[in-house]
Amino acid sequence: ALARKSGADAVLTGSAEEKQSRIDVKLRLVDPDSGEQLWALTLEQDPGSEQAFRDGIVASVVSSLGAALEAPAGNAARDYPVDPQAYRLQAQARWFVQRRSIDGVSKAHELFKQAVELDPAYADAFSGLALSFIHQIQYTGMPADSAYAQAMAAAERALELDPEHSEAIAAKAQVLA
Repeated sequence: ALARKSGADAVLTGSAEEKQSRIDVKLRLVDPDSGEQLWALTLEQDPGSEQAFRDGIVASVVSSLGAALEAPAGNAARDYPVDPQAYRLQAQARWFVQRRSIDGVSKAHELFKQAVELDPAYADAFSGLALSFIHQIQYTGMPADSAYAQAMAAAERALELDPEHSEAIAAKAQVLA
């Protein structure tokens, strides 16, 4: 319905499934009016470098569709090879955050902490940890002064690793607001 309202000619849908040390990504391009599948692609990706993982998927889609894509300069900080287990931990943490419950937020917080301990140069895990401290105030009653101080430290660490990390910037803004 949203695709029709926005005038989209096609909708890209996808799913991902973890298989041992690889991730299978299945993508489909669908006509929003008829539901007809216009195109499909299945990829196997190694999640060792999160940004390279994303870039590989985007490049495959763009190439398959016959389009051209130019990457912005200055993404070196995001090309850091991420520990696959740290990636899984932060991905699980993000799932638990979406539950918007005391248990979910608490579990997410613990998973983000494990991810940054496992990979201390993983900006996404630090930005998630920063936001999880903020969520702790609302969901678990963590004292605001302590939570905000720890959120700021985690956000600043994420920004040291990736100065343009939008989630870390947002977390820092929430602390300062």
